[in-house]
Amino acid sequence: MRKIKGLDCILLIDDEEINNYLNIKLIEKLKIDVHVEVALNGKLGLEYLTCSGKYHYNKCSPQPGLIFLDINMPLMNGWQFLDEYKNLNEDLKTQHVIAMLSASNNPDDINRANSKGDLVEFINKPLTVQKLEEIIYKFFPQDA
Repeated sequence: MRKIKGLDCILLIDDEEINNYLNIKLIEKLKIDVHVEVALNGKLGLEYLTCSGKYHYNKCSPQPGLIFLDINMPLMNGWQFLDEYKNLNEDLKTQHVIAMLSASNNPDDINRANSKGDLVEFINKPLTVQKLEEIIYKFFPQDA
């Protein structure tokens, strides 16, 4: 297992359990030493980041270095998550790289995602080894 500096946890925010299962298997395939946390909607994702609600008694540790965020979810969708996320403490937000991982090919969604300052990438599902490696290489560079 390889350790990647700054990437102790990946948070998957997606209501589709099969997508979460496949993404966990994909991460395992890369042999990365990382904790994977799953939140089935944006509200649970925020609770994990802020150690509140369901995670009130949990240390919420480790904090995710990388967050994959779906758009369409019940209770709180990806856009609503981002609206709430922007209100979080700046020190907390500097720890996270957020990529929208969506099945949407709607140009409005892509343009909207590109206008969100907290998002670094818009990735079409499914997540692949190549896409995951690219985002890790881009945002978690390792010393040679």
